[in-house]
Amino acid sequence: MKNNRTAVHKEIDRLNQEAFSLRISDSPGSFAICEQIFELLKKDDYPEGKAAAFKSYGFCLIRLSKNEEAMPYLNESLKIYESLNDIKGLSLINEYFGIVQRNWGNFETSLQFINKALTQSQECGFSENQLTNLYQLGVTYKHLGNYEKALDHLNKSLSIARSINHGLMEAYIVNLIGTIYFETEDYTAALNYYQQGLVVRKESRDKWGEAGSLDNIGYTYHKLQKGKEALEFCSKSLVISESTEDKRGQANVLFHLAEIYHDKREVEKADLYSRKSLQIRKAMGDKRGEAELLLFLAEMIKSDTKNDSERASFLDKALDISSEIHAADLSGKIHFALYENFKHNGQYAKALTHFESYNKIEKELHKDAINQKVLNFDISKRAEESEKEAERFRIKNEELASLNGEIIKQKEEIEQTLHKLRITQSQLVQSEKMAS
Repeated sequence: MKNNRTAVHKEIDRLNQEAFSLRISDSPGSFAICEQIFELLKKDDYPEGKAAAFKSYGFCLIRLSKNEEAMPYLNESLKIYESLNDIKGLSLINEYFGIVQRNWGNFETSLQFINKALTQSQECGFSENQLTNLYQLGVTYKHLGNYEKALDHLNKSLSIARSINHGLMEAYIVNLIGTIYFETEDYTAALNYYQQGLVVRKESRDKWGEAGSLDNIGYTYHKLQKGKEALEFCSKSLVISESTEDKRGQANVLFHLAEIYHDKREVEKADLYSRKSLQIRKAMGDKRGEAELLLFLAEMIKSDTKNDSERASFLDKALDISSEIHAADLSGKIHFALYENFKHNGQYAKALTHFESYNKIEKELHKDAINQKVLNFDISKRAEESEKEAERFRIKNEELASLNGEIIKQKEEIEQTLHKLRITQSQLVQSEKMAS
């Protein structure tokens, strides 16, 4: 019976290792392996195996934007790791909690969890997780608009990735650095990083990542007004995204292709690709993406008076969706488009209503943007203080460990001295006996 249990444990450990290694490059494959593990766990209660399987399964759910579904698995994994005092496992779970909190828009809480994970990774010498912790801190700081702090953490992460030859994470890091440059409109620098990422992703055989890099490169060429290159890279990305059944990737690159063809004045192709992207986003339940596509479709037929009613229909649907999801920035753009539409048709009263709505939203957004910058600054400041506190705690721990080591060494020396004294004493007693 004992041998059977050991065999099951070994198989669960093997499958867990495989699922964990595939969690980024092949999330569906990792899912399937976790389900095999769950079947094996029905036959044998193995806490370590269960914690690892729940951890990988939870991460894959996060990758699919199913954050609520991921939490029960992560919480169960956390309980087991706490009972086992497994610091390595705890560092992974805390990082995943940080990702979930960021996805929910709780950036301060996200930084707290990821910094905690980093401290634990350093404590147990878990280099691979230190690099992912630093990467995730970079992602959160990017969301906060603190690009300086984001790049600082990303460069540290990149250094570790290269030192341990972790090609897959290296690709993700350089790709994110490229995105930061893209958002600051430094398209030349962005292109350089995207191209570096593409090389590494090809070497790592990460097809999802390769498609993403190709799309990024293509869209950057579009911004640089290099239509031929833009079309070439985005088309390659679409082929790979379709082969891997990456729906989100397909929707993104189809939208980019629609923009490229629209600029080339190839209206039929632009319409075809944008409608395909819209169909995928609707099926995925991506409400914001759906509204963005409807706005784009409306803008494409802006100059064609024959399609005024269709344009108004697109805009009305887009406005309903943006209001439903409380996307104020998007609602503002749609109100302005409706203002232009009604003004063009001589319906000035309706045009004025939408312009007033647009103006009101813009004022609110401007005020909110200032408030958000202040909030983000405060969050970054508190995060820096918590990082410094964590560093002080780590140094203190090292000093205590060193002191403890010195005490143990002195204790051993005293014990050795006492042992020698006892031997000497015994020899003296024996000599006295012999003399008598």
